[in-house]
Amino acid sequence: GDARRVEQGSSSSASDDAVRARLELTVEDLDLPCPPTAVHLRFLEERTGWAIFMWSSPGGAEILGGWIRSLGDVTLRRSPLHDSRVTVAEVRELPGACGRLAKTLHVEMLILRPSGEVSLAVSGGRRELHDLIQWIQPGGDGVVRNVTRVANGDSQAEGRDGQLLTQRQQDALREASERGYYDVPRKLRLRELADALDTSPAALSELLRRAEKGLIEAYLDGRLTPGELDPMTDEDL
Repeated sequence: GDARRVEQGSSSSASDDAVRARLELTVEDLDLPCPPTAVHLRFLEERTGWAIFMWSSPGGAEILGGWIRSLGDVTLRRSPLHDSRVTVAEVRELPGACGRLAKTLHVEMLILRPSGEVSLAVSGGRRELHDLIQWIQPGGDGVVRNVTRVANGDSQAEGRDGQLLTQRQQDALREASERGYYDVPRKLRLRELADALDTSPAALSELLRRAEKGLIEAYLDGRLTPGELDPMTDEDL
């Protein structure tokens, strides 16, 4: 409703006191449906909406199918990570309270569990964090597990600029995804994508490979998926 309308223009960069916090919430706090299996969400803002990257157990796309559709009008697409545990959904607006969350703070970790428990790690301005907690749960009793101050220059707290990839790599991946290069089957060839981006196929191929390599390495060494989900246990299923 109106009480949970996403407010534009709020940014963690406006605060002069950067912090990192770990929160324990419930799916009800975020206005989300309870998932059938543990899932880790990451958000990427795109020109026409958002991409939601979802890590779960092997075959998670099938397990999460109904839950993903309950998030609203979503379009599933192929993940550049080529991992059976990763599902990518495109949405015009993030579901529940995720819109305000992603527009206010940098979301480092968001894990939803079948029990309804939510583990959330964020970084950004202390004032924005306080306002968000009060908005989600007035009083904030039992929500905050720990808050630590972040030194100046810590890239995790400076914004949502995608520290894993350069801006050119982000732009190239976004264009490739939006134009259907990663669809199965592909909607256009590398040369056609290169022509659309006014570059050579060789240059674009190298740019995409470096971007994909950065994502894959970050995923494999744990920077994109927390140890709490790897490996999954039978209880999570």
